[in-house]
Amino acid sequence: MALSRKTIVQAKVETTYATDPTVGTGDVRLVRNWQWTPNVTMYNRAVMSGSATPFRSPIKGQKWCSMSFSQYLTGSGLATPFSANTELAMSSVFLQGCGLSATHSADQWDYALLDSGFSGVSFEWNRDGVFYESRGAMGNAVLVFTPGAPVDVEYSFLGLWNHGTGQANNDSPYDAALITPDFSGEIDPALWISSGFDPWNTEPATVAAFEHCRSLRLDLRNSVSPRASGTVATHGVAAINLNPRGTADDAGIGFVMEIEAADDDYWAEFMAGTDSRTALSAASDTSSWGSVAGNVWTMVIYNMALSQAPEDITFDDGVAGYRLTGRLLGTSGGLDEWTLQVD
Repeated sequence: MALSRKTIVQAKVETTYATDPTVGTGDVRLVRNWQWTPNVTMYNRAVMSGSATPFRSPIKGQKWCSMSFSQYLTGSGLATPFSANTELAMSSVFLQGCGLSATHSADQWDYALLDSGFSGVSFEWNRDGVFYESRGAMGNAVLVFTPGAPVDVEYSFLGLWNHGTGQANNDSPYDAALITPDFSGEIDPALWISSGFDPWNTEPATVAAFEHCRSLRLDLRNSVSPRASGTVATHGVAAINLNPRGTADDAGIGFVMEIEAADDDYWAEFMAGTDSRTALSAASDTSSWGSVAGNVWTMVIYNMALSQAPEDITFDDGVAGYRLTGRLLGTSGGLDEWTLQVD
């Protein structure tokens, strides 16, 4: 549900691509800054026409839409969270739509990177009594970590906009009454604290070097685009394509980190390298936050590498620092540069 007047947003992972998975009241999600932009191609009417407009209705095969919004990384507030694989974290559906797998085991969900077999997401939303829907949506996620604050995720999706069910011409939008949302699984987002994350050491430190970090942004770097098909009769845009984590010569999850200059562990690792792409952490590093069952998150990253020299910066409080830009590379041929778990 978007935090704006009379707007309800629902989302559910599709079993079959671009096919309605029967979105219900329990699939409502709290999001912020919901924005939707239709992308349509009109076609001209004849010059001698009695119509007041020079354009006919949209070409169904050239219709898709973009959706952008933010959501705090949130688990489940149910009494027995994740006791079954039908009980999902509030953030699960959007993460899966961004090229991640979701595996259920032992009262927890594990999210891992995929190279193929991506899941489409069905979106349905109602704004001021007008119903809209999009199928087969896929997107990108940017995770924003600030010590002492909830982890914020900035999403951007593309989806098909030609699979409506409420009108005779099988199109959305159309008039519809607002549903009564079910928020039984909602829970306050966990705060991310600075202890327990030391990206500059290959072994755990007694005092985490990350206590000097002011911010961290992880960008999955997915690109999405509509895929055309000349064989699909009324739907020339057949699907949404997702290209995960950059290109072959510039692959990997991107990170931007701002740290205080007092972080000596960073300098020890960086100065020992031979070039700007030296791995700063040759082993995995773990960060955990949250304390309530169903809302305890664990993130593991592997092989952080700088892609350019550090940039000197000064924080608002006058403390000197550095902005580091780079990639999470993982092992060669592996998909282990970043994983996420909630239990």
